[in-house]
Amino acid sequence: MKKVFFLLIMFAFFIEASSCNNLQGEKHNEMKVSSTAEPKIQTKDSPFDIENGVLKKYHWQKCEETENEKTISLTIPPEVKVIGKRAFKIAKKDYSKNFIPICLKIPKDVVLKPYAFEAIGPADITFEEGRTVIEEKAFYECGLYKNEISVTLPKSLYKLEESAFNQEFFEKTFTLKLNSGLREVGDYALCATSCDLPDSIQVLGESALWYWRPQNGFVLPKELKEIGDTCFWINSGCEPKKPIKIPAGVKKIGENIIQYETLPLPVYGVQVAKRNRYFKSDKNGWLYSKDGSILYYAYCTEKKMVIPQNVKEIRCQLQLGDHVERWQKVIFPNEQLKKQYNKKYDLGELGTGEEL
Repeated sequence: MKKVFFLLIMFAFFIEASSCNNLQGEKHNEMKVSSTAEPKIQTKDSPFDIENGVLKKYHWQKCEETENEKTISLTIPPEVKVIGKRAFKIAKKDYSKNFIPICLKIPKDVVLKPYAFEAIGPADITFEEGRTVIEEKAFYECGLYKNEISVTLPKSLYKLEESAFNQEFFEKTFTLKLNSGLREVGDYALCATSCDLPDSIQVLGESALWYWRPQNGFVLPKELKEIGDTCFWINSGCEPKKPIKIPAGVKKIGENIIQYETLPLPVYGVQVAKRNRYFKSDKNGWLYSKDGSILYYAYCTEKKMVIPQNVKEIRCQLQLGDHVERWQKVIFPNEQLKKQYNKKYDLGELGTGEEL
């Protein structure tokens, strides 16, 4: 009997202990949830919507909403760690309205999400020293509504990621000043921008300079080492006034590095520095590998474009006269190269013979 009584007491004690543990576990989970859930911050006087450290929205003020205020000075609040997607965007229905310009200072450690500054109003934006990267698509189409925008980049900046300042094809070119120290310009990063390239740049990515409008001439950086595919897409108004000089240190060149949107344009070709160990140019301004076996760029206004005998590979679309690819005017050194070119650019059967 005593043994049975003892077992009943132990069973009751076990049940009570289990209940306490479950209760403590539930309280612990509640505390854990409450500690991670941050409330949305939106005060009456703040122009920002902030949630979980992300700046979600800036509320632009229309000129008629305030008196005697020409510019609004803004500082990113210390609790903001990220500027979110389209945080400063003006709605399409409001693009024609006049908004008060802002002066915005961005701390070095704040992360910029893609499209953070897409389609913004008039702004003067300054980055704190210490920042090394402008993130992917951060200023993509920032000039969509053709407002006056100025961006001051830090001297510590090392890289522009893909489409960082890509403006696509808008009529008003976005003006930018790049500081010495910048090393890498990512794919599409400076499309439709007006800027000069500092000599410190070593890498120009794919299509990095489509519709690029240099402020002081078509000059490539002295320390340049790599030029990506279709790096330059040139149209009327931004064409070079003399041959494009390929610096001595360039080691890698992609395909179709120079393309023209509309022809005819004054075309001067390229000129490779004599000390370059990897590439060369000829009197026509054509670009080759050092041994002449690879053709990287060719343009011709004559009736016939004759490809040199020692060319074994073509890494560009051939450009002639007032348009690209007038096949009946191209003479290849052999049938094999012609077929190779045809297959690579998917242009259909070209027929037989050397002259097209």
